[in-house]
Amino acid sequence: IGVVLAGLLGLAAAGPVAGGVVAVGMLAALRMRRGRAVLTYGSAILMLLTAVYIVIWEHFERFLPGGGWPSHFQLPSEFVWISAVMISADACLEGVRQRRRNKRDEGGAGPAAVPEPEVSAGLG
Repeated sequence: IGVVLAGLLGLAAAGPVAGGVVAVGMLAALRMRRGRAVLTYGSAILMLLTAVYIVIWEHFERFLPGGGWPSHFQLPSEFVWISAVMISADACLEGVRQRRRNKRDEGGAGPAAVPEPEVSAGLG
């Protein structure tokens, strides 16, 4: 279900390519031992590539000042959307895994299973 939801989120945010990339990243994160790195590092790498692409493109094209220059960056825009959806999918995946770990560690006993910290009444 997570793979499908991540793919649909990517599809809705940035189109079919983004949906496919995010779904593959989520599948890797679920199936591989260190698969979350695909989402985490993939997102960071896409952001870095976007920044490099924009700096190089602006250097060579010398766009006129004004508010219209972002319209020249369709590909970087898709990279940023894919990156945002990938890091969101990673956060959701970690939240689910943390919740499962907490339930497993508690043994279903609830918050009372966590021991109280000892408090010292003396000074020093």
